[in-house]
Amino acid sequence: DTRLTNNSAQSNYVSVSSSGVNVHCVWQDYRDTTTEVYYKRSTDAGNTWSADARLTNNPAASNGPTISVTGQNAHVFWSDTRIGNAELYYKRSTDGGASWSSDTRLTFAADEANNPGSFAFGPFVAITWSGWRTGFYEIYYKSSIDGGLNWSNDLQLTPSSNSGGSYKPSIDVSDSAAHVVWYDNRDGNNEVYYKKNIFSFPVGITNTNPETPTEFSLSQNFPNPFNPVTNIGFRIADFGFVSLKVYDVMGKEVAALINEDLSIGIYNVSFDASGLASGIYLYKLESNDFSQTRKMVLIK
Repeated sequence: DTRLTNNSAQSNYVSVSSSGVNVHCVWQDYRDTTTEVYYKRSTDAGNTWSADARLTNNPAASNGPTISVTGQNAHVFWSDTRIGNAELYYKRSTDGGASWSSDTRLTFAADEANNPGSFAFGPFVAITWSGWRTGFYEIYYKSSIDGGLNWSNDLQLTPSSNSGGSYKPSIDVSDSAAHVVWYDNRDGNNEVYYKKNIFSFPVGITNTNPETPTEFSLSQNFPNPFNPVTNIGFRIADFGFVSLKVYDVMGKEVAALINEDLSIGIYNVSFDASGLASGIYLYKLESNDFSQTRKMVLIK
């Protein structure tokens, strides 16, 4: 066992996520006047660790954090009582945990929202939690398809007729299926429940061909023009960090489709532009010393 914290207060409710040799850990900590969320990371597969970094700083309690990491993008969620009742808050890092965004409030209901569980892959991020909106705790879900910049509406996953209460959900996604588990006592004692494929995976990256490419390339999206989904193909000739982003004609980033390490291969990414206005957009692929930009047209 390796001890990661060393202070006189309680450190608990821990969550871990990794990408390659980078390991990221968050927990709630009582070393301050209220519980706060702390973070540390390892860049050598857990052999050595950074100093503790405090991620929250408000006079209320910040509880039960969870972290999900994909490439250099780290996403942290927690329950926070800064407005009086517990709501879910979020912050992200796009540089492997070196720096963090400001706090973003994700839930807006006069209830208690807690016990978040999360998942991240490429630009897709999903969160589940237990919320008190119907007179009982139910399981809720929301997602982002642009790396946490914008979020969907809340979706209730468990039936309102469930008078037993549903708690501590966990989520994972594979291909086009979502897998959510939780426990509730609708039958008089706590049991584990599961549901599958509540929604389809909105943005996917697929290694489409076992062929080993000898050079980097970025293909023209198809279809083009498109509404609202198009496919972007590219080739990676060497293992390394890959960035594929979409920009408007003014150069503002509107979507981060890939921001992670990829192996050699031929890939295809499905891009859903439902939340964007009609117009011309640019998409740019960067990896190692390679960079290429192409144009696409969204017509609604």
